[in-house]
Amino acid sequence: MPVPARTCIGCRAVCQAGDLVRLAAAGDRVIVAPGGQSAGRGAWLHPSRDCFFAAVKARAFARAFHRSMTMPAAEEFMAALVAQAAHAARRAVSQSE
Repeated sequence: MPVPARTCIGCRAVCQAGDLVRLAAAGDRVIVAPGGQSAGRGAWLHPSRDCFFAAVKARAFARAFHRSMTMPAAEEFMAALVAQAAHAARRAVSQSE
């Protein structure tokens, strides 16, 4: 079964969906989609500081969600990105066993 490819809104690299974290719009806020799934428009981002700040600088969040967005504090958001990436990695390992 082919793995879906997604584009990181920070570095614009095309990667496997498992390498990226899905973001979603919750009203006018950007959130990390729990479990990588959430209804509505989404965006994908590497769980790295470089990609996060590149996306902020390029205003990629507003473009991806088609509206202006309120960004959470960088440290809080990065912690959520890393936590979601770790969860996805654990899930992938358990599915391969």
